[in-house]
Amino acid sequence: MKKILLTLMALLMSISLVACSNNNTPVVDDGGEDVVGGLTKEEVDAMVQLDADIKEKVGFNEYEALYRAADAITDDLDARYEAYAKADAYLVEKVLYIPGSQQSRSLVVSRYVPYSAQYSGTGLAEYKYKGIRLQDDIVTVEQHDAAEKLWMSGSGLETPTVAEYTGPRELTVATSREVQTMDYVITALAEDHELNANFVDGLTENDSYGNFVPSIAESWESNEDATVWTFHIRPGVKWVTNTGEEYAEVTAHDFVTGLRHGAEFQSATGWVLEGFIKGYADYYYGGDYSDEAWANVGIKALDDYTLEFTTDGSPVPFFVSLTGYAVLYPINQEFLESKGEGCKLGAPDKETCAFGTASADSILYNGAYLMESFDVKASTVLVANPLYWDADHQFLTKITRIYDDGSDPYSIIKGFETGAYASAGLNTSWSDYDAYLEKYKDNAYPSLANSSAFGCVFNFNRQTFVETEKTEAEQAATKEAILNENFRKALRAAWDKLAYLETTTPHDVAVSTLRNINNFPSVVSTSDGTIYGDLVTKAYQEATGENRSLADGQDAFYSPEEAMKYIEAAKADGIEFPIKLDMLVVETSDRLLKQGQSFKASIEEATQGNIIINLVLRDADTVQAIAYYNSDPALSDYDISTFTGWSPDYGDPKSFVDIYSPTTGYYMVSCGLLDNNSTAALYAQVAE
Repeated sequence: MKKILLTLMALLMSISLVACSNNNTPVVDDGGEDVVGGLTKEEVDAMVQLDADIKEKVGFNEYEALYRAADAITDDLDARYEAYAKADAYLVEKVLYIPGSQQSRSLVVSRYVPYSAQYSGTGLAEYKYKGIRLQDDIVTVEQHDAAEKLWMSGSGLETPTVAEYTGPRELTVATSREVQTMDYVITALAEDHELNANFVDGLTENDSYGNFVPSIAESWESNEDATVWTFHIRPGVKWVTNTGEEYAEVTAHDFVTGLRHGAEFQSATGWVLEGFIKGYADYYYGGDYSDEAWANVGIKALDDYTLEFTTDGSPVPFFVSLTGYAVLYPINQEFLESKGEGCKLGAPDKETCAFGTASADSILYNGAYLMESFDVKASTVLVANPLYWDADHQFLTKITRIYDDGSDPYSIIKGFETGAYASAGLNTSWSDYDAYLEKYKDNAYPSLANSSAFGCVFNFNRQTFVETEKTEAEQAATKEAILNENFRKALRAAWDKLAYLETTTPHDVAVSTLRNINNFPSVVSTSDGTIYGDLVTKAYQEATGENRSLADGQDAFYSPEEAMKYIEAAKADGIEFPIKLDMLVVETSDRLLKQGQSFKASIEEATQGNIIINLVLRDADTVQAIAYYNSDPALSDYDISTFTGWSPDYGDPKSFVDIYSPTTGYYMVSCGLLDNNSTAALYAQVAE
């Protein structure tokens, strides 16, 4: 996420010119065994060294040291959490990323039975349709609040069976997301999980209160020190095809296959298991995919119905929370290997493996729903699995997902009022928002708080400049500025996050959505009841000497006065203003346009024009390709991006802390920097 000055800036520019031609497209060489895409091994060495220098300058290496020190503490959870809090505090202190808020919230009107859905602060529960019930009438505030009181108490919510349920059986929802892959064990994308979590069940799931309850595993236990976990598989669960035909029974062996396939295909969520399953990281990174190498990984099917995990020797008391995530989902080996030579365990080849392509027949199903049809930018239809093991809680028989690009800010509320959609948010940007608020004064309630963190990421080593109108001198000035800590602090202090959220969200809900750390503040608590967020605040105050709270529900850093103080400090460091920052915005999304305009206005006003935000308006496909789906840091074509958000995969602070690790972090690509995988890929191509 950062960089170093003068001589390093010269090296940075030379590397950029090597990697890019005058028209900003990659140079292609005509051959040579040490050449790939126009780069020799020596040039790749220089790129990797530059990347390392940037990380050292801005503080990623120190962040990594704090992270790994915390991760090594396994025998004292209080000490572990306090150590992780130091890493989270350091991320905030050095402004390696700017946390902003939870995922968007609003006042909603709905026909969903309140708190009937599965719930969890971690994993994939939020995407599951299983358990959801609908009612004919619009939910009243009184109904919602009564259910919320029971939910908060942890008991008392109704849990009928399908036979007792009298509500609507079909649901239609609007979405702007499109599935990219149905290979559920390798993807980390939310739009993939939104569907895949309904197609395949894992060992456990969540109830409406967030408790982990049996799913494919009907029971489990660990040894005394939580280093060996044993799961007992439910007999009789069926794999079916997309047409509902029985294929096979789900067994413990399928979970072994799923884990191995994910490792061999370099699962984007494989990092979740590092340090938790013996030998997994060695197999994932080692490149030896032989049966002998796999035998060293700590997962064994003791028989068809008994699955055993062994940790790396460290206690993992929260292991059950890992099992709700797709990287531990099962795959039937026979079906997998029928999808191409490259699907065979031990001989992975993505080019010749059709498992999990975006096609209904590319996977088997053991979950509550099957994909009936899939049409990009039109609609996707899910239907109930006729052989589902838990049909008593399969209340919906059909779910239709309609594509909506967001260009019409009224489309969803219109659909709600005609009965097409079961819920809608009330948008404060509507000219007649007050009229809608009055109309639904007895029905509108705040959407549920969530565990996610969204914010602003910096591109510390931008190499592509297709989506820009800046001159080469302005590009170089921006790179130098982003590597300057005072500049990053100025940008953070200038961002009025509350105004940004209030473009579409009412004031009280917007305030409650504000988040100041890159973690879920309540993810864990110490033995004395101190929540994790308070540990981060304490660590931040001790490190900086500032009496500043990082608690939710307030903007800890917005201050035009501080913004100008940091501008002056950056000038003293040699940064020449004004600095222009390119930020991609989806031109067809009313919400994102208004938020982008708010971001631009607050930054430019608070910095008195010293920082200028260039809103680069592009279609959704272009923005998503660059800022969301992209896996090559060299193609991250922006200076800052608000297309980064995360929610925890399991109940430990590591789930968030790892994503900005300079070696394994999922968001290194978004920062324009290399992680272990992208570094290895560069050298592998050169070797070819």
